[in-house]
Amino acid sequence: MTSQNAVTSIAILGTGYMASMHVRSLKAMPDVHIGAICARSKMKGDEFVNDQSLSGAAVYNEYGRMCDEVSPDAVIVTLPPHAHAGEVECAAERGIAVFLEKPLARDPDRAQSMADAIRKHNVVSQVGYHYRFKRSVKRMKELITSGRAGRPALFEGRFWSNMEGKPWWRSRSMSGGQTFEQATHIFDTARFLMGDVLTVQGHIATLCHPIKDDRIEDVSAAILKMENGSLALISASNCAFPGKCIGDFRAVFQRCVLDYRSTGDWCDKDTATITFTDGSGPTEAFIEDSDAHAEEMRDFLDAVSNGGPTVTPAADGIITQRTVEAMLASAEHDGVPIAVGTEQNMNKGALQCQNVLP
Repeated sequence: MTSQNAVTSIAILGTGYMASMHVRSLKAMPDVHIGAICARSKMKGDEFVNDQSLSGAAVYNEYGRMCDEVSPDAVIVTLPPHAHAGEVECAAERGIAVFLEKPLARDPDRAQSMADAIRKHNVVSQVGYHYRFKRSVKRMKELITSGRAGRPALFEGRFWSNMEGKPWWRSRSMSGGQTFEQATHIFDTARFLMGDVLTVQGHIATLCHPIKDDRIEDVSAAILKMENGSLALISASNCAFPGKCIGDFRAVFQRCVLDYRSTGDWCDKDTATITFTDGSGPTEAFIEDSDAHAEEMRDFLDAVSNGGPTVTPAADGIITQRTVEAMLASAEHDGVPIAVGTEQNMNKGALQCQNVLP
């Protein structure tokens, strides 16, 4: 842990799109120093450092060596889901805080190992579920926590896109599929607002793309039953609008409704409204013009500096992953309800989900 107002030393693992996005956020923070980059090759790392104008950042292609020689306060892990091979555990064992992109890992055992190491060594962690940092979502969470929203009732969300993606993303064995890798944001938002999931039912299909043995699904639908009795409906499609990633949702509570509308184009800002259906206040309107990625990183770094909790520690992020795994397990069993494998509900509901991803 760094002392308050000290400069936080950062190392970054990975050189892809999310790495560049996080670098943009980190460079705008005066109390942060990006000291090292770890890439698959020295050449790849040098290219990333040059492209991102990170003069002075050391380049490594050996992750353990980087952690030992640089000793950063925190490491930003931006690997694809299939590529994890003990890097998070390595950092945790050295007392290094970890920011990791969602989902934790394609392999359920690896994901659990990562979460266990973070807990065992008591290091700060954050999983990149940035929807929790949207203005309207934060306001709705305040209303829920204060009791003003009333009882949760219904959540409906979607993640619709139409993209080819990189080869690893198109491979189910590598990415886990669109539901696992993209729609997980919507599953997490449902959990964040409505509460933990008791059981989930789901179906997936590949209808708009050539059917290959390892090809990801391009449509999915899920029904979630929460522990508090509320329900959620979540769909995903990679047959929808080219050039867009539309992730939006509605959350119905006893006394108010959040309606989040996504443009999906990264240019026009998303918007949202919170309507008080009991007449207790005027409708609140939101333009989502803040940088949720930067806010999640700031939350993480504040915890690294001051020792406080983060909004989405690994222990919470892995429950969202288990929820999506349960949905995919249900799809493999023709939509039978699957109980999400948290300690609270291991003995409730129907089949249990324990490392059942195909």
